[in-house]
Amino acid sequence: GESLATNMFEFNLINRKNIKVIEACQDLGVTPLILNPLGKKRLASGLFTTNDLRGGKPNGPKPFGYKKLEKLNPLHVVQETVADRAKRRGGGNDLDRRMRGRRGSRAYEPEASMSVEVSSAQVAINYVIAKGGIPLVDVYNMETAQEVVACLGWQLTKDEVAMLDSAVD
Repeated sequence: GESLATNMFEFNLINRKNIKVIEACQDLGVTPLILNPLGKKRLASGLFTTNDLRGGKPNGPKPFGYKKLEKLNPLHVVQETVADRAKRRGGGNDLDRRMRGRRGSRAYEPEASMSVEVSSAQVAINYVIAKGGIPLVDVYNMETAQEVVACLGWQLTKDEVAMLDSAVD
């Protein structure tokens, strides 16, 4: 007979209602594919904050109101803390080392000077991975692609996952 191999659904730092679905998938040997790992309009990315309503674009739109972002301040602080911790352990850096041995990586040759910081968005993506999901991230340009690739080769610690969980509970 036929069996279910994958299940696709939304899960991210600000929408964790499907955590039980991830757990059920793991129990059944089904691969959980995660839509919107950064949240709708990248709300869980930490890009939009009360200090930066435009997400780093001086003339960009303000997709979220101050009050909505204010509720996420504790999460944003923890995301930055976790990003700093991951950077100190080597996450986000040495992209070439992480690409070696990856399927299809022979065609990928990063610039020698490329150094990628650990961002809040990378923390959000690695949170989904830590919970057992496979994030499906929309990539619009080379900058986004580099940020997503920089998520490879490092993981959140159990302590960091617990910190993020506490920030959104």
